[in-house]
This record gives sequence, C-alpha cells and structure tokens, in this order.
Amino acid sequence: MSNSNCAFSVTVRQIPGDNVTKNFDAAVTVRQALQTAGIAKIDSWSPKIGGEEVSLDRRIASDTTITLLRKQIKGNK
Repeated sequence: MSNSNCAFSVTVRQIPGDNVTKNFDAAVTVRQALQTAGIAKIDSWSPKIGGEEVSLDRRIASDTTITLLRKQIKGNK
C-alpha cells in the first residue's frame, strides 16, 4: 500500500494526570504509544479505549484516545 497520508494521533489521558497527544505514521501497540507519550510504570495503569479495558499489545492504527486509570493495588494472596 502506498498510502503516504496514514498519520494518526493517539491521546493519552491519565486519571489523575495530564493529557498527552502523540502523532504516529505507522501502527503501534498500546504499550509503544504509552512509552512514546512518556508514561512511567506502564504496568501500574489500566488502559481503556472507549471505556473498554484493552491489552498493552493491542494495535492502534487510527486516531485513538487511551484513558489510563491507576490500577487498584491488591494484596498478594
């Protein structure tokens, strides 16, 4: 495919925290998008897209907003 206009943006909303928008020109995983947005301790967040919790390995290839909610700390059982 020679679609040279495939750029898209991913907005990362941290709750609590700030919004960060990054542009990509190729498909990325949720983890890659969060790393690019400078999110620390990615594993301590629960990523959601459209209100649905998603895997860090989910691929994104269009304008997307990822909402990050702090994971609840659970004791080891």
